[in-house]
Parts: sequence; structure tokens; C-alpha cells
Amino acid sequence: MNVNESPDNEELDELPPDIRAVLAEEAKVEPFISATQDEAILVAARAELGSSKIVVHPLLRTGRWVAVAAAIVLGFVLQQSQREQPQQSSSEAPTADFNRDSAIDILDVMFLAQRIEANSDVPPHGDFNQDGVIDQTDVDVFAANLVRLDNPI
Repeated sequence: MNVNESPDNEELDELPPDIRAVLAEEAKVEPFISATQDEAILVAARAELGSSKIVVHPLLRTGRWVAVAAAIVLGFVLQQSQREQPQQSSSEAPTADFNRDSAIDILDVMFLAQRIEANSDVPPHGDFNQDGVIDQTDVDVFAANLVRLDNPI
């Protein structure tokens, strides 16, 4: 129980009657703090709180600039690494990965079939039966080769 709180009735009921009476009388009395004591407490509190300034290390003040510089350096390094990666030249053999998802699968067959059906831009390396025409027959040959156990694709 805090000094400023009066005891609950339930708590008082558990105590002997003479103790209950003393506590009830004490709860009525307001604590007295003289003006001198009050002033001394206030001065001490101001001194304590006023002296607790947050000290920031000089390196932490420049921390955001270090972070910005690090981000710029990282961006430059990533840009240079992408430039150094070899680009696929047009002289390399074309791939059957028509949808460019890094896998040759039934989705590539569907991609080729949709392009042919829509009379859209069909990749020239889609002529799987090598008859000079890219049509449904090439889609069938591509699908059949894709599901063969000794897959040549």
C-alpha cells in the first residue's frame, strides 16, 4: 500500500480492530513537508537532471555521413560488377528458354505456341523440325523432345 493510498476495506477487514483504527487515523493525516525541505528537494532534482546531458561521441555525429558514403561506394561497386559480367553475344547458340525464366520447360512450349497462335514475334530459333517455317509442328516437336527421357534440349 502506498503512503498516499488509503487501505482497501477488504484489507482492513482482515486486520485486528485496534490496528484498523490506527491505520484509519494515519490515513487521514496529510504528510507535512516544509517549504525549506521542498526547496531543497527541488534544487537537488534540478541539479541531477540538469547534469545528465546526453554526450554524443564525435564519430556518431558523423555516422549518417559515413552511411551515405558507404551506400555510394556500394552502389558504385555493384554497378562495376554488373559491367564486368559477360554479356551474351548474338553469336552464341540460341536457347529454347523462350520465356527467359532460366529453365527450359513446358512454359517455354506454351510461350512458343501462344506466339505462333497470335501471329506475334516468333523467335527464329523456334524452328525445331528445321523446315524453314515456325508453326504448330515445331511446338509439337519441342514438347515431344522436352518429355523424352534422353532429352536433347
